[in-house]
Amino acid sequence: MMIRLLGVFCILGACGYCGFSFAASVRQQELALRELQMVLELMQCEIRYRITPLPALCASLAQNAPGVVGQAMGRLGKLLEQENPGEISDCMNRALNDSVPKDCAEVMRTLSYSLGKFDLEGQLQGLEAAKADCQRRLQNMEQGKESRLRSYRALGLCGGAALAILLL
Repeated sequence: MMIRLLGVFCILGACGYCGFSFAASVRQQELALRELQMVLELMQCEIRYRITPLPALCASLAQNAPGVVGQAMGRLGKLLEQENPGEISDCMNRALNDSVPKDCAEVMRTLSYSLGKFDLEGQLQGLEAAKADCQRRLQNMEQGKESRLRSYRALGLCGGAALAILLL
């Protein structure tokens, strides 16, 4: 009987952990999108007013944004400083890793197709489009976020309870 009870608690704990970790990953995605929004605004100002070269700009962004987006920008800057970096979009793909949430990575990949390829106005338009895309994704996340997060947590716990009952 004691082993069964221990098994029930283990199942409940594991399923609850899954629900709570999924809710936490949603919050991390939101934080990364907000960081990306700030990075895009900084990039827009730097490119418009100082005309900062992209490798130096990426290094500066890495210092000003300590999260996953800033780290990815730092890796991008280092890749662009190499002797033959290749296309910026290829460098961006290499700079992005699994720690950057999917939505942020998609916006950053799209942005990489306009950076360094067009004149000043073209790059600023690309940044503006990326900011709008980022804002749209944030708004979609905000709609019903708290009830979704509560549901993820409850589903994890209820799923664990149901599984434990079935196995008893």
